[in-house]
Amino acid sequence: MSILQKPDDIRILQKPDDIRILQKLDQFRIPFEDIKQATNNFGPENVIGLGGYGMVYMGELIHKHSRTPIKIAAKRVDRRFNHGVTHFLNEIKVLSSYKHVNIVSFIGFCDEHDEKILVEKFVAYGSLDNYLSSAKLNWMNRIQICLGAAHGLNYLHNGLEGHSVLHRDIRSRTILLDTNWQPKIGGLGLSMMDPMLQIISDGFGANGYVDPMFLKTGIITKESDVYSFGVVLFEVLCGRLVYETSEDEKQFLGPLACERYEEGKLNEIIDPILREQMNLDSLEAFSAIAYQCVANSRWQRPSMIQIVQKLEQVLRLQQEFENALALQQVAQSLKGKPEDEDCYKVKNLEHMKIPLEQIKLATRDFHDDFLIGRGGYGKVYKADLFHFDVQKYIKENNKIIEILDPKLKKEFEKGSSSTFDDEICPDSVVIFAIIAYKCLQENRDDRPSMPEVVEELEKALKSHVKGVERLRTSLDAIRFATNDFSDVTEQGVHHTVLEERPTMAEVVKELEKAFECQDEWEWEQKLPRDYEKIIHVSNYLVSNISSKKDLHSLLSSGILIPNEKLWFSISMDGVKNVVISATKFSYKNVKWRSIRKSRFAKVAKIPDLSNLNIRINIKTQFLTPGVMYRAYLVFKFCDRRKSGKLEAIGLQLNCIEFQAIHHVDTNSNEELNYERNIGPLKPMSNMDLVEQMTIDYCQEIINRSENNIRSSSKEELHNLLFKGILIDKGEKIFSLSKENRKKCHMLPAKAVIYDHSDVKSYKIKLEAQFRCRFGEYVEILSCHELHIKCDIETQMLSSDTAYACFLVFKLSENCGGLKCPVKARDLLPYKKERTKIISFRSPNIVDLDKIKWIPKQREDGWMEVIVWETISDDSDSIPMDLKLISFEGTMAGLMVCGIEFRPI
Repeated sequence: MSILQKPDDIRILQKPDDIRILQKLDQFRIPFEDIKQATNNFGPENVIGLGGYGMVYMGELIHKHSRTPIKIAAKRVDRRFNHGVTHFLNEIKVLSSYKHVNIVSFIGFCDEHDEKILVEKFVAYGSLDNYLSSAKLNWMNRIQICLGAAHGLNYLHNGLEGHSVLHRDIRSRTILLDTNWQPKIGGLGLSMMDPMLQIISDGFGANGYVDPMFLKTGIITKESDVYSFGVVLFEVLCGRLVYETSEDEKQFLGPLACERYEEGKLNEIIDPILREQMNLDSLEAFSAIAYQCVANSRWQRPSMIQIVQKLEQVLRLQQEFENALALQQVAQSLKGKPEDEDCYKVKNLEHMKIPLEQIKLATRDFHDDFLIGRGGYGKVYKADLFHFDVQKYIKENNKIIEILDPKLKKEFEKGSSSTFDDEICPDSVVIFAIIAYKCLQENRDDRPSMPEVVEELEKALKSHVKGVERLRTSLDAIRFATNDFSDVTEQGVHHTVLEERPTMAEVVKELEKAFECQDEWEWEQKLPRDYEKIIHVSNYLVSNISSKKDLHSLLSSGILIPNEKLWFSISMDGVKNVVISATKFSYKNVKWRSIRKSRFAKVAKIPDLSNLNIRINIKTQFLTPGVMYRAYLVFKFCDRRKSGKLEAIGLQLNCIEFQAIHHVDTNSNEELNYERNIGPLKPMSNMDLVEQMTIDYCQEIINRSENNIRSSSKEELHNLLFKGILIDKGEKIFSLSKENRKKCHMLPAKAVIYDHSDVKSYKIKLEAQFRCRFGEYVEILSCHELHIKCDIETQMLSSDTAYACFLVFKLSENCGGLKCPVKARDLLPYKKERTKIISFRSPNIVDLDKIKWIPKQREDGWMEVIVWETISDDSDSIPMDLKLISFEGTMAGLMVCGIEFRPI
């Protein structure tokens, strides 16, 4: 009995978006007859196995562009599979967009005669699950396979800017291996492109690989793929599948490996054959990253970028171990053998030896992609490789000259008494080379300290300066040769007649004139083009102003234009500003009075503000074209009292000032954004010492963390401090600044939001959609104020350091308020500047210079804005009492993760 395609799949193919996608990929269409012929009419001898939505067939297809045969894997949709067509379309969308050496290669597709077939490049060795217990894969191979797969998955997550793909079915069965054991990620039928946080109902991967948080919430994230990848890492390490005979949950490898890791008994389930091949450091690093991947909480899992970096470190550790082992074996085999002439020749070229592992790494283990042909005794590969053992070369040959930059030789030959012959070079070069050689010593104890390095470099500099000093000519000799400088001039270069050359006094005089002319011209560029007309209408006497600089100073201070009843001025860059007297406005019911200390003689006294209507015409002559202006009303309130009682409030109107708004770049202005450039942590000399000092510096706080953190290795703990660790039973997050290694910490919203009213102003929600590291956040209800109150431990701050308090927040889709700036009022009585203006949304450029602090995006997806500042001191704690007040609309829909203190 045939089973018809489900209605869901029929509707899927009728989606306009899917039809458009297939139309855009017309160049990848492959006729059904071609695939049928390539797979021997889908014969049983061509069957590879059962895929995610039907049988997979092997074949050989003629490539339509290169006209060369290519081995393919044809995945044929079986209508009996639920969502088979959906998975077919998913794979096409992803594979046609994401090209990577560690992702299966997309060849084309077919969708004719009710057939849906996806064609990929054939991956010869099949899936990784077939080799988990095989002796063909040694420990080094397994690390390289895991690293390659991590590269592929990282590319899906982060490879295309602004886009990401969730795989949703990462397991050893969906990681394929080519003839060079290069991994290729496949099985992308369940994948999702550009996923939003949502509940998924159509399943997730296979049992044992599924994120336990997905089983609880139904929500899929990148961290769900990380969990599945962590299970694969444990499969590779233990040489077994995620489950062996039963699907009883207790026998799944992920929970079992975590349990053994926490008990320190992971060796019990590691493949014993692999254990003999492992370097202990590489095992510890590999198992640690696998354990982090399968953490129960999503925020504790690393990103794919971090996994790639960690596996690269694991690979380096194992390579160093195997290199040392190989050298030891060679030394043992050569022990007691006599040296012949050929041995001597090779030994004399030791400095030119390149380790095999470096060559294998550069050529990806002699991959065909790097093959350029055949030579006299084998294949020839082309790859980028840098290797030169300077330490060994100098030690065994003592010929610095041969490795010195030729350009530098000429410089030294000018002033140094030493010459560059076959054996001798300048003292400064020798000193420099010796200290460089000492810095490269393998044994740390043999390396110099930084003060010793500085001292030796100073010696090298002094030695070089002495050589240069020999080129110095005395001043008396120059005076004699130039007739006491009296005849040196440009004319002297071109004329031989002494009488035609000016004296030095004349040269100085002409140069002073040139300087004055240049200075006048530069100041004139800062003046408005029509400055002469403006000065003319001002009736200002400028006869006593001798320079453009003085004129600029005058206009910067401002001048009165009597006929127009305005005050004119310019900014430093020449932009015009104007202040217009209140006498130019039109009013109803106004009285005039004179006041002191005013640019204008009279001000308008308006007793009734209910019908205030200001109209004014501004001559554009007094404004700069193309510049935005803001109008400021200059006034004072005045009240009218009768019998001691307030009868009405009036206004004394002085003027209106039109001031240019200078453009503010919100991306680069540090004063507004408080942003800094934090690159990756730069390598430091004697890194182990720095790591240990950092850990000692924070040891008391580290002791407040959970046990599994304290038992981490020194390097892991050092890295965790920059990422942030939970302390005090998950109630605080402590970290170090990547920029200056100063202390930072974060407090949860529920611990700092103060509510003294009978009506609850907020509610606590468990983290389900957003990556809040505390596992819960606070959502503000319908209120106009947010009160933050707490005591800050000074132990959690670096001493004598200025700190900013960042409110970490999000605005829900239902948040209709907080569109206008909010007032942040410090309730502590001794604060000098008690009120700041902040914004929860990116403000208009017109409002930027009025808003103290503006929000910015964080790496974890939340927003942050500075709400408070303090300076750490010697006290045990620093009180914080702050109220945020919204004057337009409530704060309903404001979601707060917590507050974070970082140095500024």
